[in-house]
Amino acid sequence: MSIAEQGTLAYKRWVAQRRAMVEKLSNGRLGYVHVAGMNNPEMQKVYSELLGRYAQKEAAVVDVRFNVGGFLHDQLIDFLTGERHSGLYTRNGVDLGLSPINRWARPTALVQDAFSYSDGSIFPSYYKREKLGPIAGARVPGTGTAVLDIPQIEPRLELGVAQLGFRTKEGTFFENTEIVPDILIPTDPNFITEGRDPQLEAAVTLPPSFIQF
Repeated sequence: MSIAEQGTLAYKRWVAQRRAMVEKLSNGRLGYVHVAGMNNPEMQKVYSELLGRYAQKEAAVVDVRFNVGGFLHDQLIDFLTGERHSGLYTRNGVDLGLSPINRWARPTALVQDAFSYSDGSIFPSYYKREKLGPIAGARVPGTGTAVLDIPQIEPRLELGVAQLGFRTKEGTFFENTEIVPDILIPTDPNFITEGRDPQLEAAVTLPPSFIQF
């Protein structure tokens, strides 16, 4: 088995462990989804998880720790916003649910860390600005730029150069703008050996609570 294959399996185990943690800590009331990158496959995963596996949950925890970036913040924000206001009801009394049916129109909480890179740092900033829910985890150093790889003569050398800078309508650049969570929990690798995840625990159980247990 290659190192890459081992990494993929380790990641799947990590996600499965956190999914089980959220299920246990919330008594089955919350869903959990990890966004590893800001790209189309990850968007499809978030969509299918929240509207499929967790369709009946009251709320969800969105985890963007170790996010490698990409370009997805607008789509994710759109998907996580919306107010359910109407729906369909059959003539024989079956409630088909409320609209919108193609967005997650329920509460969420966000987990972030210092490894949330590039668009993975822009999304938490948008999330906080739009006041979508509480944020737990570590501070995110703003790295909100579009970086393009520049071809090199030496094939083993990779060089990325920032080409575009994201900024607010007021003119403040996201780069070097720190995103401070509502619940500050430093990243401590020592907890890994204990099988704990304090940042995730905080998102589920500590105030400000986004649903009442």
